[in-house]
Amino acid sequence: MSKVLILDTDYNRIKHDIEKVFQEFKYDFKGKKVFVKPNLLGSFAPDKGVTTHPAVVSSVVDYLISHGASVVVGDNCGMPRAYGDNESVAKVTGIYEASKGHYINIGKSAAQVKTGIPGYPEAAVARAVLECDYFISLPKFKTHLNTIITAGIKNSYGLLVGSEKTKLHSMFPEYKKFAKAVVEVFKIRPPDLVIMDAIVGMQGDGPNSSDLRNINKVIASNDTVAVDAIICYMMGADPAKVDTMRLAREENLGQADIKKMQIIGNLERLSNFKLPSTYNKEAQGESLPAKLILNMVRKVKLKVSSKKCISCKQCYEICPVKAIDFDKYPRINARKCIACFCCKEVCPVQAISIGGILGLLQKIIR
Repeated sequence: MSKVLILDTDYNRIKHDIEKVFQEFKYDFKGKKVFVKPNLLGSFAPDKGVTTHPAVVSSVVDYLISHGASVVVGDNCGMPRAYGDNESVAKVTGIYEASKGHYINIGKSAAQVKTGIPGYPEAAVARAVLECDYFISLPKFKTHLNTIITAGIKNSYGLLVGSEKTKLHSMFPEYKKFAKAVVEVFKIRPPDLVIMDAIVGMQGDGPNSSDLRNINKVIASNDTVAVDAIICYMMGADPAKVDTMRLAREENLGQADIKKMQIIGNLERLSNFKLPSTYNKEAQGESLPAKLILNMVRKVKLKVSSKKCISCKQCYEICPVKAIDFDKYPRINARKCIACFCCKEVCPVQAISIGGILGLLQKIIR
């Protein structure tokens, strides 16, 4: 039976509670190579709630070192300028310092690995995860416009190096097909242990949003799918309408039924939690009226606020289908845009938002 540990905590006492996690999930780390992967989306300060908090990273690293492990911390962030030097992103997030000298740019050493992604038989994956004895994933409790949740399964997407991630976005603009690619990447090397930073979570249109929420929990399991199922429950999302979860259930990649888990701690649904705008869109039924509504709102339009934009060109550089032109400010070509939301993810000042019918519905609902 899959076991999930839920602890009430905060960043001031996270070190003590991380020790509780390792007491519950026992591993012999002495002399072993351990790869630790936080969520390192981009150059966001810890208080933005976008990336795994450095207090969680440092607590895990301290425990592993004290138990004789050889530790590597790393991630392939989403910022296009950081493909060759993601240490700079790690420093802004506080993760570099929290890694206690064990952070490396895992994108500099990659290997071609066979995948089950249709039309994409091989992918470049960080050697650090392929060569480790134990893989510990440290995701962040967040929503995601594309995959609805960004939790344990989605955190493994950062194992792809360089521009591999944006290539898959361009190849699979449909959310269900992209979810298939995410799950296939996860299957390359599933984590041995997931420790989720759910102390400050994100709701609404994540994974880069200012709509933060205090949850004050850390959630851990040796079953990644079980963690994601718990997150769906807490957020109020139907796992059948979260494509990564649906695929994980179909392929028996872990326990997706919370009734069949051993849950230690207090599991509760969060009241009035805001799911991403795209959740309602993807959750439409099969009736003719529902399909008509779905076709209408699928015309997602992204808009750029000139008042917030700092002309950093991060959105322009990361767009997988070159749908963004740049003069003084970026202009998004709606005909080319595939609504992958990569531009919104990397915007350091959250200047990109959803417009069109979906944006209007979002305002009405909320």
